[in-house]
Amino acid sequence: MSTQAQVINLLAALRAELGVAYLFIAHDIAVVRHISHRVVVLYRGRVMESGPAAEVCLRPSHPYTPRCRIRRSSASAARCGGPRCRPRRRRP
Repeated sequence: MSTQAQVINLLAALRAELGVAYLFIAHDIAVVRHISHRVVVLYRGRVMESGPAAEVCLRPSHPYTPRCRIRRSSASAARCGGPRCRPRRRRP
């Protein structure tokens, strides 16, 4: 089991046991659906849609939501906010 999965499972267990709430921010909609009851999708700082996690994930109403299913494959992509983002080359 990955470290990410262990942390997500721990957060879910603590929520169930202690009744705590989280503000969970992520780009991986599958992880968000696993840990959240309600989801708000932001695009460029604006709310695009919100609702129950299962509904938003299964029937997205905004084109950006399905793109959140794309896993970021590198730290540079996650840092800049997009899978097509390329790290800038430093000039000597």
